[in-house]
Parts: sequence; structure tokens; C-alpha cells
Amino acid sequence: ILFRPMNRKFFATTIFLLLLLPLAAIALQSQLPDSLRNQYEQTVHPKTKIQIIHSGIAPHFMNYNLDSAIVYLQFATSLADSIILHSFHSDTIVEYRKLKAQSLRSLGNAYFGKGLNDSALGAFYEALEISESLNDYNAIARAQINIGNVLNREGLYKQALEFFQNAFATGEKIGEKTFMAYA
Repeated sequence: ILFRPMNRKFFATTIFLLLLLPLAAIALQSQLPDSLRNQYEQTVHPKTKIQIIHSGIAPHFMNYNLDSAIVYLQFATSLADSIILHSFHSDTIVEYRKLKAQSLRSLGNAYFGKGLNDSALGAFYEALEISESLNDYNAIARAQINIGNVLNREGLYKQALEFFQNAFATGEKIGEKTFMAYA
């Protein structure tokens, strides 16, 4: 047996996403500006592909087509997961965990934009967990603000306030006034 039963399911899911999400992305690429499409298509390195999604593709679609942004960000998250799972180098694992947390925060923002609060919270909490495990205070504060925004929308004002206060404290800890202003 090459894979344990619980790994077989993960492996099958990863293969499915790695094969089918790019096909869905091809259909969506017709909506991308040529420069972004060419850059994305010519890139083979997973890190660069994820960075193109973060810096160009997702922001492009966040303005008018959240469903497309979600597809690309789900692909970026799955790609980061696949690298994390198969890497033996701790530096690579840390790097891709940071990229995964960034993908999850962006994915949460897309869900939030669509009014899918439960999905947004799930993505933000997972991003927060990863960021806390990496002691990435900048990313922790961003996730805390995002969670606070969702809870505020849900009318859970006391819980939202806790996350905003935590983001403020995190911003204060690292001297980042931007987070203090958001909170």
C-alpha cells in the first residue's frame, strides 16, 4: 500500500484540485488582461504562480467577479498545501505556510464580499491559526481584524470588539499603527 487510507483521500483531493481547478481557471483567464494571463501561463514555479494570484489575479477579480477570485484563491491554497505536504525543507514549509495564510485571508475577503460569513470566518480562523504558529504578528493582526469584521456584520459586537482589541494590541506590539487605526 503506497498511501494510508486517510492520506489517499487527501492525495485524491489534491490531484483533483490540481487537475480540475486549472481547467476552470483557463475558462476564467479569458477575462484576464493579456499581461496577467501571459505571466500566469508562462509561470511554472508554484511560489511565483501563487504570488501572481495574490498580487494580480485575485485583486483584479475582487472588483467585479468574486466567484473567479474564489476559484483562483482556492487553487493557490491547494497548491501551497501540496508543497507543504511534500516538502522536507523547513524553510520551504514555513514559506508556503505563510503563502497559504495569505491565500486564506484573501479567500476570506472574497467570501465576505459575497456575504458568505461562515466560509469567511473559516478561512480567517485557519489563517489566524497558521499565522500564530509562525509568530507572524503582521498576519495575526490582519486575521484578527478580518474576524472582527465578520463578527461585527453578524451582530456579535462583544466578540468583534475582542478581536479588534487584540488586533490593536498586536499592532502596538510590533509598532504598526495601521492595525491600530483599523481596530
